[in-house]
Amino acid sequence: YQRRVHGGWDMHDVVRDHVKPQTAGSPTTPTSSYALKINPGGLKIDTFVTHAWNNKFHRLVDTLETGTSDDAKLWICSFAINQNEVNISSDVGSTPFIVALQYAERHFVVLNNDLTVPFRVWCVVEFQVANECCIPTFTMFHVSGESESVPPIMEHGAEDWKATKGVDLTNVKNYLSARTSLQRVTKLIKQQLDLGLAQARKV
Repeated sequence: YQRRVHGGWDMHDVVRDHVKPQTAGSPTTPTSSYALKINPGGLKIDTFVTHAWNNKFHRLVDTLETGTSDDAKLWICSFAINQNEVNISSDVGSTPFIVALQYAERHFVVLNNDLTVPFRVWCVVEFQVANECCIPTFTMFHVSGESESVPPIMEHGAEDWKATKGVDLTNVKNYLSARTSLQRVTKLIKQQLDLGLAQARKV
């Protein structure tokens, strides 16, 4: 398992081949999230992690190990949500992402050099909610120096956002539109990524 994870696995692979089988339950045990399987009583989070599922899993782990303390309580959707029974509400404000983020002390955004995060609609709404809740956002790259290979962050529009499910894209856009303009959201994300990139290049 460790050999495959440290090779080319991304989060899709980890969830399919590791998280789901270990949390599938049995005739006498219900399914659960991986987090509750490890900590049945739950833990109070301090750090909410925004990331792209196509990022190499070992890079995500390396980045978080570098940027967090050993006792940090991280909320990562792949492990905090029951992946055997994913049922995301159409009410975006009541989804696990938004509820958990509001309890966090900090918001970590893990990027790789293909810059997928700014285009994934659930990542977009996490940027906005963290900003509304005055939760400090920190942009993180896999290793010092990787930021040099990242192309300039171009401002993009809401028409460039993507989601696995079309209904999620519509619901999140409607949620954001009711709170602010979508143009302001895209400007916010570009500002925060530009700042994070500039800081990373100083390291």
